[in-house]
This record gives sequence, structure tokens and C-alpha cells, in this order.
Amino acid sequence: MSIMSEKKCQNCSCETSDDLCNANANIFRNNEAQIKEGEIAVCATCDNCCRERTERLNAVLDSVEDKRLIVAGPGTGKTYTFSEVIKTLPEGSRALVFTLINNLADDLRSELTVIEGREVKAGTFHGYCKELLHSIVSVEGFGNDFSYTPNLPILIEDDARALGFDYGAAGFSRSFSNLNKDDSLNFFVERASYYNAISHTDGVYHTYIYLFNNKDRVPEFDVVIADEFQDFNLLESEFISLLATVNKTLLAGDDDQALYGFRSAKTDFIRGLFNDESLGYEKHYLPYCSRCAPVIVKATNDLVQQATSQGLLVGRIKKDFKPYWPDKYIESSLFPKIHLAKCSTVKTVPRFVEHWINELVDSLSVQPGQNYEFMVIGPENRPDYLTSIKKHLTGSLDGEMYEVVGPKEKSVIDFSEEAYLLLSEGRNTNLAWRMLMREDPPDNLDEIIKCAIDGVRIETLLSAEYVEKHRVLMQEFLDREPEEEKEEEESGRIKILLTNYLGSKGLAANHVIVVGLNNETFPSDAGNITDEEVCKFLVALTRAKKTCALVTNKEYSKERGYLIDRPSSFISWLSASDLESSNYNISKDNINKT
Repeated sequence: MSIMSEKKCQNCSCETSDDLCNANANIFRNNEAQIKEGEIAVCATCDNCCRERTERLNAVLDSVEDKRLIVAGPGTGKTYTFSEVIKTLPEGSRALVFTLINNLADDLRSELTVIEGREVKAGTFHGYCKELLHSIVSVEGFGNDFSYTPNLPILIEDDARALGFDYGAAGFSRSFSNLNKDDSLNFFVERASYYNAISHTDGVYHTYIYLFNNKDRVPEFDVVIADEFQDFNLLESEFISLLATVNKTLLAGDDDQALYGFRSAKTDFIRGLFNDESLGYEKHYLPYCSRCAPVIVKATNDLVQQATSQGLLVGRIKKDFKPYWPDKYIESSLFPKIHLAKCSTVKTVPRFVEHWINELVDSLSVQPGQNYEFMVIGPENRPDYLTSIKKHLTGSLDGEMYEVVGPKEKSVIDFSEEAYLLLSEGRNTNLAWRMLMREDPPDNLDEIIKCAIDGVRIETLLSAEYVEKHRVLMQEFLDREPEEEKEEEESGRIKILLTNYLGSKGLAANHVIVVGLNNETFPSDAGNITDEEVCKFLVALTRAKKTCALVTNKEYSKERGYLIDRPSSFISWLSASDLESSNYNISKDNINKT
């Protein structure tokens, strides 16, 4: 009987009886042997991961097709792929790269605009359309000095109410996004023309219509790249199709991460490009996740499997999602499970979050850095979770050691400053006075709006006293000493971000804590779970690079008169073997774990 000798992989330290492969140490930069140059001996698993990922990347880079679609899950290297695509272009080439998500736009700018020898324009899709509006686009009925006013829909919604129409800001957005030239859209355009003002969604619409009617003016680049394509709506998808008529186009997305249904985005568009061969998009995959610990990748696959087995995510694009073992072997051994925290009450949750952060900092020697070390994600329909956690953390953690950021508070809109600036410049005075009327409504507000519908200048409809009062306030505003802009300095503290599911999109942190995982909160109806809720939970899980804690809590029921336990159905969708559970309660102002 022969005994096979065990061999040890210098990358992941696993022992195997199979032959090891020689590999470049630079490729396996996080190898366990800490060899920086030359060759290392790696196991088949590490070698195969590396080879397949390289082959997937090369397939994109070597393609000669004008239209390419990358289907890729979270943390699978899309931005890196974009940079490699741009580097294959000849020096002097021009590239346009955009996304809908501000968080991702910042990353794209920092990673791609520094590529030498290529001119890369990177940012948000709406930002690019705004640039076109101010440069090549001419909108019928609007002067060249139009104002770009993001909150314009609020003013026009008020106008509609005063005039007896049941139009709202959300309805305006739907009409533009779905290219519905209906009464709502026409009303908006008419009022916007009167104010000589344009906002976000209508700005994209006007830009698209102009270029559609003047195809010789469609901007040309050596490549146009659109990220997070699953979040684009019909208007934006058609805009990209128009760009694709004169540009090589690379689209990337993941229908499992579709969160923007509230702005008329549909997974139909990315699935349509994937399934309809006549549209001419060559399909590519990036299956390896180098962001998340392997247990999180497995939990994500379990979540998708459970969702599809229950009739959700119908028509989803089937794709592999695998841990990239060459980079993730450490997380596999250090963080083999997801922590499930069962809190006794909702008031226990903030104390658990503090406890969990302190425990990780003590055990892992967490150091300050530029990125968020911790991310706490809560449900949109229960903002009290995040506000109570922030209050507790800011009061209990050392402010010199920790920086608590968020959650974002809903800002109060104040039109006054923009109005006074417009008046001082003597332009778009109808818009300026309309803004001031919202801040300081005159007694005959509705009458003025009704008269203004016929094109009468608003200023002529206001009392002399009202006009003079705001002329004086305008001058006081202009005479104010400008506030000095303070440069943001690196705080040197450990950063903790508190945000909701939507706010977490495009971000990542070493340690993620998801709170509010109770039926009737998330999901809001356990008997009718939606695709969007599945996607939100998937996004939350995959923000975590190393650890993820899922938090459920008992809540007091007024109907029953006692605490009830309703852990989220999503928790039961995950494999019990991947979870480590603990109960937490507060006793004598101390948190206890059992």
C-alpha cells in the first residue's frame, strides 16, 4: 500500500496529494507564503480560478465586436475590466464611461481618467446629458440661458395643483422615462418653457430627442461604456442604443442587483440584450468575486436559488458567481460563517451594533483608513433603526477613534439663494419669482399661477410691497461675506457608515451589519416577497468584504400585548450551516450574549 505525500499550496496553504503548478507570485499577490517575486507552487483550485478569470478577461479584450455585454455579479472586477479595455485602445483615443450611481461614478473617475495617453470622460449618465445640454443641444421653446434646476418638478407639481390638474413630480418622471408623450409630459414641458428651466429627467429626454432628430450630431468616441445597465429605464436605454449607432459599445450589469424600479428601470432591457441575438450584443461573463468572503458568495447563491424556486426572479440571466480563491483564502479561514444576532428588543439593536464593532476592532486590530471599515444597512421603511443606532454610537464610541457617517437626512429645499442669484443677473425672472413664491407664498398665489399660464410675467402680478421686500432681501444676500470653504481632511478615524439598501449600492466595507431583518419590515409582506426585496438583500450581503452580521429583533405587538419574534424569511433561505447564531439582551445597562 503506497502512501501519497501531501503537498502544500504556497498561495492558500491547503494540502493536496495532487501535483502543484508553478505560477507567477505577482499574480497571486496575497499568497500565504508572502513571496513577492518569482514563482510559487499553487494547487489546482487556485490555478484554475486564475486561469479562468484571465480567460474571461481576455475574451472581452480580444473581441472585435462593436457591441459587447458583460454580465457580472458584485465584486467581480468590472471597473478593472473597463480600464483594461481602454488600455487596448490606441494612444489618443477617447472613451466615454458612465453609470447612474454617484458612488460608482466617483470610483470610475478615480480609476479610469488617470489612464495615460487616453482621454477618458467618466461620471454619471445624467451629468453627461447635462453637459450636452449646455454644449450642442438646442431645445425648442427654451432660451440658451436656461437654468438647470433639479427641483423644477416640485414647482410644476404645485402649478398643476393650482390649475386643477392631478399631475405630480413622480408622474412627470414616469412619462419622460417611459417616453410617454402624454398630457402630463406636455404640461411639464409647457411650464418648464415658461420658466426657461430644465431638470434631470426632462433634460435627458430633451437631449435624446434632439440627437434622435439630428443623428449627425451624436457624439463619437472610440468606445462608450455603461455600467449597472440593469438600472437604466426605457429613455436611458434608447439613448444608449442611439450612441451605439456610431460608437463601439460595452455594457455591463447584473439583473440580480436591480433596485431602481421606482424610477421606471426594468430588468427587461438587460435581459432583452442578452436573449435577443438580433440586437447584436456579444455576451461575456465575469464569474469570480474577489470582494466577498466565500461564505457570503455561497449565501448569495443560496438566496438566488431559493428565490427562483419560489417563482421569483423570473427570466433572470443565469450566471456563475464564485469566490476568487487566490484572494479570498484568508477570509475563508478567518470568517467561515455569517453572524446571526437575535436581539431581545428593538432597543437592544444599537447596543449590539456597538458591541459587534468593538469586538471586531479588538480581535482584528482594525486601523483607520480612507474607506468605510463598517457599514450598517437598514430598511427604507424603518428609518428609526439607523437614527437610533447613530444616536447611540455617537454617544458611546470614542469620537477621536471613530467617525460615524449618515444616515443621510432628507434635506429641506430652499429656493431662495438660487432665486436671488437669478434676479441679480436679470435672467429667468419668472423662475426666480416663482421660487420665491414657494418660499414666501403671497395671498393670491393660485391666482398668480393661473394668470402666468398665459405667459404674463410673474413680477407684474405681484404687489409692489412683495417685490420691494425681496429686492431688499436679495441685496442683503448679495452683500453677505462668503463663507470660507473648508478643505476636507482625512480624519484619521475608523469610519462607520449608516445607510439604507439603496444608499449602499456601489459601496463596500470590510464589515457589514444588516439590521431590521423582521417580517413586516423586511420583507414588508412575508407572503408576497418581491423581486426588488430579493435584490436589495443580495446587494446588502455583497457589500461585505470580510464579515456580515444579520440582525433580527423581537417587537412589541399592541394587538397581542407582548413581544413577538418575526425573523425575516430571508434568514431561513440561507443554509443553517453557514450561520452562527447568538442571542443578545440588555441587563443592568450591559449587553449579554447567550
